[in-house]
Amino acid sequence: MATKHNAIRNEQTFLAWLQDDASSPDELLAWLSFGFRRGPEQEEPHQQLFSSLPQGGNRYPLIKRLAVLVSAILDRHPNLAIPFRNQPEAPPEFVSRLLSFAALLDCPSELAEPLFRVRTALLSATVPLVRSVQVALTEAILHNQNYHSQLLDIWLHMTAGQPDPVLGGVRETGMEGIAMMPGERGDQPDRNAVGQGLLQLAESYAPDPKTRRQRFRIQDLRVKNLWALPGEYFIRLAHDFKWVENGHGWAVDALPELFASNFGEVGQGSEHGALVWHWFVRCLEPWGVLTVKDRSLCGGRVWEVRFSPDISQQLDMIILAIKRLAGNELLNSEHEANCYIQELMARLAQHAHHSHHRARAATLEETRRVFCQEARLTCA
Repeated sequence: MATKHNAIRNEQTFLAWLQDDASSPDELLAWLSFGFRRGPEQEEPHQQLFSSLPQGGNRYPLIKRLAVLVSAILDRHPNLAIPFRNQPEAPPEFVSRLLSFAALLDCPSELAEPLFRVRTALLSATVPLVRSVQVALTEAILHNQNYHSQLLDIWLHMTAGQPDPVLGGVRETGMEGIAMMPGERGDQPDRNAVGQGLLQLAESYAPDPKTRRQRFRIQDLRVKNLWALPGEYFIRLAHDFKWVENGHGWAVDALPELFASNFGEVGQGSEHGALVWHWFVRCLEPWGVLTVKDRSLCGGRVWEVRFSPDISQQLDMIILAIKRLAGNELLNSEHEANCYIQELMARLAQHAHHSHHRARAATLEETRRVFCQEARLTCA
């Protein structure tokens, strides 16, 4: 059967082979060795095989079939000493190719456990993995995760600056592992691991005020975007894991959404609710449209507020400006963010002055002045 399908190596013969019940792990190794026999400028063989899979409803069964075959190879050779072209052991380039193929398949139901068993088997290896194999194995595990408490511990050790003896890994690798692993319920990552991992990254980034805001936001946004998590999730996470009390209030300020109006209507009066960064509260409060509740989070950096849904168009524009600020990825440093907020407050004070709301203007100007003083201390 293998001879018939593999006589001419192209997409059609590969798919015909894959749909044959007699296809075997050894034959998959042959496909991964040669691909479709194209020139060196083309994709790597494992990329060729993956690219040939059809789109639509027929795709996943074929991915799962390939994952089953890869799983069988890994279970036969958990130490990655895979026979290759009549040789007792494949070169590192081929092992990396097999593991990269597993990463592309992204099929945790079939590959999560075999890949973890490979990592466990390699703990007793006397020779460290070749770097390319180590990177490929890490990528394969990252993309094929079910909830696994031992693996979660490995990622958390990485975020604390402790590389794994098999996978190696830097702090950001650990955070990527935490972000990509579903929690026990499957609909979100493990909340405790996200909170602890981000706190450990904050501790690592803290000594460099010039870069820490941007670096931290990249990691936070990765988790947020992978799971479509609301801004409230991270504000409450920062509160529960005591980022401020641990000396990392700057990490709260770096969160990408600090005007988290995700409560909708609350109470009997059709008010809307929000969690708002303390500077935004001080910026908006003089307009008399916010009711600041007596409950704060993150050491007073975030406050719960209520406001009417029919506020003026002018205030709507101000809120949009604030939300743009909160999500502005171009504000890479704390200094840039502070300057932006100062400018926003100055414009609000100017608007209030021209509108003959002198009392409001004075209050806003005072708020801006105090902010400028504290911002200089923050940037010092």
